[in-house]
Amino acid sequence: MNFSTLLFQILIKLFAEMTPTLRDAFCQLLEELKKKAEETESPIDDLVVMFLAGLLMCGTEKKKK
Repeated sequence: MNFSTLLFQILIKLFAEMTPTLRDAFCQLLEELKKKAEETESPIDDLVVMFLAGLLMCGTEKKKK
């Protein structure tokens, strides 16, 4: 197992164990970053924000209601 794979697995575990309070704060930050990313010409900015939002499962609580 290489270092990047191990790091990715650690991050996923940490995100899964994060408290809802901190997760909500990160998701709010990502909403702001999403708006800024949409203003740039680089599609990579959009992908980075979408990737992080997916890892943090942002928006899944809203869909469950």
